[in-house]
Amino acid sequence: MIIAEIKGKQYSIEEGKSVTIDFVDDEAGKAFDDIKVLYYSDDKGNTRIGTPYLEDIKVSAEVKEQFRDRKVMVMHYKKRSGIRRKQGHRQKYTILHIRSIQHGKALAEKVSSDG
Repeated sequence: MIIAEIKGKQYSIEEGKSVTIDFVDDEAGKAFDDIKVLYYSDDKGNTRIGTPYLEDIKVSAEVKEQFRDRKVMVMHYKKRSGIRRKQGHRQKYTILHIRSIQHGKALAEKVSSDG
């Protein structure tokens, strides 16, 4: 399990899964790499906590879809003064698909082969 920070909020992510985050102004299919890892735990019981981030873990994701949530109605009302206002709001969201998580030796090999 990995806990990552995306746009100032924390999300639990796993490789091959999708996560819904606040709106990111990118096209569908575009790579998204602004993911900072805070916590890492594997099946063997190895746990690592960043101070504040784990720099040697790289998460690769792509924008899968943009959508808007259902409409929420907001009412402003003040008694005895005739002030009534009705307003609607639809929040925008982005679905990210986590393609790969590289850490430790695999990341070191990729960095050395790129350089």
